[in-house]
Amino acid sequence: IIGPRLFLQVARDEDLRSQIGSGGFYFDLVDFDRVRAFQVPVDTTVILFMEELAKELGTPVKFQRLWLCQRRQNGTRRPSRPLNSKEKKLSVFNPCSPRNLNREYLLVFLKFYDPEQTQLRYIGTLFVSCSSRPLDILPKLRSLAGFCADEEIELYEEIKFEPNVMCEALDIHHTFTVNQIENGDIICFQKRPKSCNQHLYPSVKLFLEHVHKLTDRNSQFILEFRFTCLEQATEHFKDLCKIGDTEYGCVYKGIINNTTVAIKLSKSESLFQQEVSVLRQGGRHANIVTFVGMCSEVSALVYEWLPKGNLEDRILCADDTPPLSWHIRTQIIREVCCALLFLHSHKPNASVHGDLRPCNILIGADYRSKLYNFGMSTLFLQPGSCPPNLTSRLPYTDPEFLTIGDLTPLSDVYSLGVIILRLLTGMPPLAITKKVREAFRSDNLHLLIDKSAGDWPYTQAKQLALLGLRCVEMTREKRPDLTEVWTVVEALVRKPPAPSCPAHFICPILQVNNLLSAFVIIWRRS
Repeated sequence: IIGPRLFLQVARDEDLRSQIGSGGFYFDLVDFDRVRAFQVPVDTTVILFMEELAKELGTPVKFQRLWLCQRRQNGTRRPSRPLNSKEKKLSVFNPCSPRNLNREYLLVFLKFYDPEQTQLRYIGTLFVSCSSRPLDILPKLRSLAGFCADEEIELYEEIKFEPNVMCEALDIHHTFTVNQIENGDIICFQKRPKSCNQHLYPSVKLFLEHVHKLTDRNSQFILEFRFTCLEQATEHFKDLCKIGDTEYGCVYKGIINNTTVAIKLSKSESLFQQEVSVLRQGGRHANIVTFVGMCSEVSALVYEWLPKGNLEDRILCADDTPPLSWHIRTQIIREVCCALLFLHSHKPNASVHGDLRPCNILIGADYRSKLYNFGMSTLFLQPGSCPPNLTSRLPYTDPEFLTIGDLTPLSDVYSLGVIILRLLTGMPPLAITKKVREAFRSDNLHLLIDKSAGDWPYTQAKQLALLGLRCVEMTREKRPDLTEVWTVVEALVRKPPAPSCPAHFICPILQVNNLLSAFVIIWRRS
């Protein structure tokens, strides 16, 4: 809780599908640092919050099913029981506690492990009868995995992963109750291996133990790809798969394990090593592009794929794409600020992006933005040097860095200020500061606001213009720090960053018509 408001986070079914098995995330259900966040008054009732979700997620209230989440001894937070109609009329802050109920059905989460592809992915949810047996759901699991009717299957319960992995086989002939399955438990299933020597990690248990050895809480698990795998993913780096060519490298669109990815061939070995070093230490964040893996053979890096390209192209409406609405533009400013706060909070030394430009901000299918190409600018932006694309980079570069060569978090604040002014006006970056300042002084700011963004609330636009102008002050001492920037932006968007605190509710939302589902996690910040 901050003041009279409460932080809420929302994890949808698509978050689970996109996160589990991607970027080294295999355990549990969702990475809470990478899901959407809301902020509501503490006296908001559950039913009012459901109406807010209906607007944001497109899932009608009548299809939403809310569950209370209980903390477990293994450190996870899983659904314990559904909220009743009386509780939905209470505040989201209501400190109701789980009750032991005689339940007929249990909600379980399913993951599928493919030993041939060495791949673990999320399948979905299933309600099972307490008195039924895992044997009874085998036909359903075979159907979900596309197996033949007589395929032999093994089932495991994913129990915990810290300090050591515990993943125990289920006895398919005993009931779920005897197997000690509870609401919110994770069941992993796979084909029964014909030979223990047939695959490197023949069981999901061995695979999870392998992953656990390669990663820890402070670093990302990075896959190592063979060059032949990247060739196959890009049809031997065919020109049609090429989507960009910058000073950082040539980028291709590819498909690995039925997942679309971006593959970047670094321009040099030094760039490759620098980027890998930065990404290993960077951690995961909802507004930073997920690093999937690398190929040391050819100095290539593999990232998640964001289908709407970069912000520069969206501002220019490249390929006849529609202009961004003012609401999306404000949200992008908020998300970029949130990602920078994360980078700048690194200890003992803050991570500075150093090359914050619209071309290094990528846009996902839902118009959520993510930072890219951070932490490598020192290889290009040396005082007195003449890096490639200097003309496009110069308008976003901190003037003090150009004179004294010192890159600090306030250098990113300057770049963010230029981006704010560009999103507000749609104008090119060159001399944009002077034009906005003059318009502001002559009370003609309304003439510069980009009309294609829709009816931008003038009060909000004026606040953003003021904020942008403060960020682009020539001297750093006159610029606001990023925390102050965040305070202004967050008040405009009213959607806070993901907090790092306990979850109290989790809500599966089932859309009967098209089988969409979402999970709502309510957090409290103390």
